[in-house]
Amino acid sequence: MRDNPIKVLLIEDNPADSRLIWEMLNEVSNVSFEAKCTERLSTGLGILVREGIDVVLLDLSLPDSQGLDSLVKISVQAPGVPIIILTGLDDEMTAVAAVEKGAQDYLVKGQVDGNLLVRSIRYAIYRKRAERENERLKQQIEFILGAAHTGLDIIDAKFNIRYIDPAWRRVYGDPTGKKCYEYFMDRSKICSDCGLMKALKTKAVTVSEQILVKENNRSIQVTSIPFQDDDGEWLFAEVNVDITARKQMEGALIKAKEEAETANRAKSEFLANMSHEIRTPINGLIGLTDLVLNTELTREQGEYLKMIKTSAGSLMNLINDILDFSKIEAEHLDLEEIDFDLRTTLESAVDSLAFKAHEKKLELVCRLKPDVPILLVGDPTRLHQIVLNLGGNAVKFTETGQVVILCEVESKNKESVQLHFAVSDTGIGIPGDKLEIIFDSFHQVDGSTTRRYGGTGLGLAISKRLSEMLGGKIWVESELGKGSTFHFTAGFRLQAERKRAKSEFKKFKPADLQGLRILIVDDNDINRMILQEMVSSWGLLPEEVPDGESALAEMERAVQDNNPYRLILLDMRMPGMDGLEVSQQIRKNPLFNEVRIIMLASIGQRRNATFCRKFGISSYLLKPIKQSELFEAIIHIPGYEMTNTHRHRKHLSVPHFIGEDKQRKGRIILLAEDDFINREVAVGILEKQGHSVRTANNGQEVLDLHKQHPFDLILMDVQMPIMDGLQATKLIRQREEVSGNHLPIIAMTAYAMKGDRERCLKAGMDGYLSKPIKIEKLKKEIERFAPLMPSAAAQKEPVSINIETLSKKVFDGRGTLDNLGGNKELLKEITGLFLEKTPFLIQELKEALSCRDVNLIEQQAHTLKGRALNIGASKIADEAFRIQLAARRNDIVKCGLVLRRIEKEFKNLEMVLSGFNWENI
Repeated sequence: MRDNPIKVLLIEDNPADSRLIWEMLNEVSNVSFEAKCTERLSTGLGILVREGIDVVLLDLSLPDSQGLDSLVKISVQAPGVPIIILTGLDDEMTAVAAVEKGAQDYLVKGQVDGNLLVRSIRYAIYRKRAERENERLKQQIEFILGAAHTGLDIIDAKFNIRYIDPAWRRVYGDPTGKKCYEYFMDRSKICSDCGLMKALKTKAVTVSEQILVKENNRSIQVTSIPFQDDDGEWLFAEVNVDITARKQMEGALIKAKEEAETANRAKSEFLANMSHEIRTPINGLIGLTDLVLNTELTREQGEYLKMIKTSAGSLMNLINDILDFSKIEAEHLDLEEIDFDLRTTLESAVDSLAFKAHEKKLELVCRLKPDVPILLVGDPTRLHQIVLNLGGNAVKFTETGQVVILCEVESKNKESVQLHFAVSDTGIGIPGDKLEIIFDSFHQVDGSTTRRYGGTGLGLAISKRLSEMLGGKIWVESELGKGSTFHFTAGFRLQAERKRAKSEFKKFKPADLQGLRILIVDDNDINRMILQEMVSSWGLLPEEVPDGESALAEMERAVQDNNPYRLILLDMRMPGMDGLEVSQQIRKNPLFNEVRIIMLASIGQRRNATFCRKFGISSYLLKPIKQSELFEAIIHIPGYEMTNTHRHRKHLSVPHFIGEDKQRKGRIILLAEDDFINREVAVGILEKQGHSVRTANNGQEVLDLHKQHPFDLILMDVQMPIMDGLQATKLIRQREEVSGNHLPIIAMTAYAMKGDRERCLKAGMDGYLSKPIKIEKLKKEIERFAPLMPSAAAQKEPVSINIETLSKKVFDGRGTLDNLGGNKELLKEITGLFLEKTPFLIQELKEALSCRDVNLIEQQAHTLKGRALNIGASKIADEAFRIQLAARRNDIVKCGLVLRRIEKEFKNLEMVLSGFNWENI
């Protein structure tokens, strides 16, 4: 209830309407009103002058005034009193005009009740109070500005001073007749950096800074505000704030920043040097241990050396973690923006975990859901690091069961994708009260964890920061004793539309694979799901069973239904009947003669060709299964030339084993290394691989040897006396500009800081290996950059070729003829065109290789593949397909190596077709 009633003036000439309005007001019990009523406008104006009225209710039809004129007259007479129109005229245009002229509301008689009328009155009163409050606040602000001694002046468009506040006047005197630049700056013309000039041109608020020479170089910030007076003339209010203290602080901050940057540079240099100095002896320790382990030792000696190697590896991991953490803390860790293949990145991380998982007899699985885009742009190295950290922890803290790495799409648009990764295990789990703190630096669940499992507690902290840098987040779900799932998200851009076609494994679906029946046998349900997704994408028809007994029963049922399986993916390690036992049972049953078996084995279950032939195994793959390797194994099953009808052909004698090393001869390698121990280690490793090695102690010796002897490859240390590796590389590349040659150079350095890899590549090096050198990685880099060419003697040796056998391998004339509806003339025509045009296409491929134009290489290889498939030259098609894949990875060396194989296959094709009997085809 209000203490004081609301004073209402009702100007209404209809007594009945007046009574009705007062009755409606009195219906509202919680508001009291004091009413004044008149029938004429003139009387109402008098009341407004004499008495304090809170609100006016106005009819628009009065004896002495009509329409909105009444509203205008009241607004002039009592501008602070709110007016509510209360009329019988229901006209929208009149209502809009009334509000535009100042009415607070427009109500139609007969359409309002007491509550609506009271709400309208209250709104008008509250608005009036707000206006009064705004006026009070305005006075307070003006007082504060005055107390803060903020300067204020008004300048016209000709730079004349129209107003200046008393503070300015006390300092600078009378401004009469002076321009602003004369008065403040003692100048004869306007300042070039004056904000007033910009405000004059743009008619927009501008902010500038000035130094007042007359006031001991005091700094001020000038805000120039343009406005027009009542006559339309442009004026500019300048609000001037003293910023002398701020400028002094900025100067101090700049100086502190420069000092901090100097300290950071010193820190980075210190970390780089320390990294090199620490890694060098550790590299020697690990390398020498590897060499000694390959000699004859007692069991006890072998165990001791393995412990030394493990300890050295742990120390190296600790150094890497600390270096990464320090770079992240110093905000010196930058992310790359490069094209990469997501599947390859994840499979590489899983490969690193496979051996440890096998040692603990854990099932290690990596699954990419089918809708996940593969070709991305971002930093694959840091993604690999997170997956390796989380996967390594999962394997470390799991004694039995499995570790599953999952990747799926969280969100996606035309240009980018946000991916969700989950690493699940069946390990020890984490207590609920520790789920958050495990991401803190140097923190583990408890002290016993460090004692039992080792580690610094930095891995999860680094992973957290890296996931945030990748535009995502990280979290964990866990139950003590039942395992954990670490989740993280990361954002990547999609590669350009041209590159974003579906994976080649999905695009390239040989006709002879479509509808092929395949049985998946694995006791792990996730493994079965992944394999089923892979083979389904290539057009195969998979079924799955969890054990050997079910597999044999399912195969018999399929034979009885006259729809037998042609291919079995068979896990080697299963409870009950293992994979080898199942293989034996399959080979004993004559109903399964045409079935081919691909064995899925763990790292420790690798078998040689003789052993696998004994069990009738066509191929085997090492877990975790890579999609590319499975694809290769299926399309290259020997002795099983698939056609659209899946006919069985002659069984060849040598199975195909994915990943089995081929025997290779060595290269002539120049090793540049100034450290004696590291040099001995590297020489020992290289010579064991069959290479011939010359050594140099510094860059100058490298240049001298390079000039005197031919080499296949240089392994170049970066930090060496006299001349470092970067300078030596640049000079070698200058020589090659004249000679036209290119000698592969691989950096082999203990540096591992930001930008080291980029500096090596910029200097002209082809590859980069950080110490300690891993034997397998060194081997891969050598094979990548220095592939062996057949010797001249080998090329000249006569080769005995069985034309009939060769014909079946290089040219499927019968299958192509079937596809052409038996038209022999058409077959002869297209094979003739292929023989005529292919040499030109091969030459174009060579030119594209010399220009390193991977887009053109991919396009031409695609053309060659299509032409070869059309005439049944499947081996040439397969090699062209491999060039496409290598081009997409920017692997120019691999493209060149495969192209040489294509040239050889084309010569074989020419030989076959030169004496081909077209009539008996």
